[in-house]
Amino acid sequence: SRMCNWNKLNKMYKEFLSKKKNKVKPLVSGKEIMEYLKIPEGKKVGELLDLVNEAYLDHKIDTKKEAFELLSKYKS
Repeated sequence: SRMCNWNKLNKMYKEFLSKKKNKVKPLVSGKEIMEYLKIPEGKKVGELLDLVNEAYLDHKIDTKKEAFELLSKYKS
């Protein structure tokens, strides 16, 4: 079906982009996440960085401001 093909294509595109991550400038850095959320370096920072990058690749966010709005949900 068409939707199945679209999902497959979208997945392949995301995998392609994730392999090109170092060529795609992220909206925010790990350091910015640590400063914004006042959290130490660690696994959580990487998970949040992935969350922001995935939202960006999915066109759910497009700006640094929107990235911080997304991250604000994780402020303690």
